[in-house]
Amino acid sequence: MRWTLTPWVAFTLTAMMAIPATMLSIKRRKDRGSSGLDVVAYWVLAILANLLGLFGAEGFYVSAMQVVLLVWSVCLFVLLAVLRGTPGPNQYGPDPLAPASTAEAAGPA
Repeated sequence: MRWTLTPWVAFTLTAMMAIPATMLSIKRRKDRGSSGLDVVAYWVLAILANLLGLFGAEGFYVSAMQVVLLVWSVCLFVLLAVLRGTPGPNQYGPDPLAPASTAEAAGPA
């Protein structure tokens, strides 16, 4: 017997992950100087694709949507996980990758 996710389970998991993943991704995109609307658009499209699968939609447009989601998710991965944030301090605090000054590196006296 082959194990597969039913469309309802896939939709439920996607919907459960959408809100926290969107919030974390938007925070990271803002660290890079972007609004994060691309992340919201991605999740809207992902939930729409799951809804289409839930109701048994098939065909070229559904396959094309899945390919677009795959490419988009790879691009978002690179933007969120690989590329460095905006250098220097920003509204969220100092740059965590900035070199420490010699006084800070020496530690408490």
